Amino acid sequence: MAADPHHYDHDEVHGPVLRELQRRAGSMVDAPVRSTTASIDELFQQQKMKKNVNVLQDIGNQNPWRHQPLEAEKAQQMADELWGLQKNENAHYGARTVPSKPIQEVDRSERSGEDTKLTDRVHAAAATEKYLDEEAAEIFEELEFKHRQSQRESLKSAMKEVEKLIDDDLDF
Repeated sequence: MAADPHHYDHDEVHGPVLRELQRRAGSMVDAPVRSTTASIDELFQQQKMKKNVNVLQDIGNQNPWRHQPLEAEKAQQMADELWGLQKNENAHYGARTVPSKPIQEVDRSERSGEDTKLTDRVHAAAATEKYLDEEAAEIFEELEFKHRQSQRESLKSAMKEVEKLIDDDLDF
């Protein structure tokens, strides 16, 4: 209550005492000095004397070519040096890193948007719609879809067999 007396000054028991404490505390503080024209002028003079810092402008003013452009030979020499540095820095750009931890394999079948049946159906429709009428396109689209699905299944079974062979070879 003593830390926040204005929140409790309506309290029936403690309110009068807290209001008196606030009145006494206020009487101990000196009244603020009234501003005069002279004090305001002095404040303005102090603000004028203070130098405003603009880091970007200060850096730009340090440019030796700010009043005249750089000579063409000197500019070409600087460009050649810059390109030479960048070639050395980008020597390994796009190179694969060797991870410090083994990367876990991701089950792509759980990802949304990787619906293989839908993908096969879209490719089958795209392959047949250009050259055939609507009825024939539907028939050939279904045949193409079944062909793609059977290829996908044979590929999956071949991959499983290869995995089994590899797993068998790795057992010591």
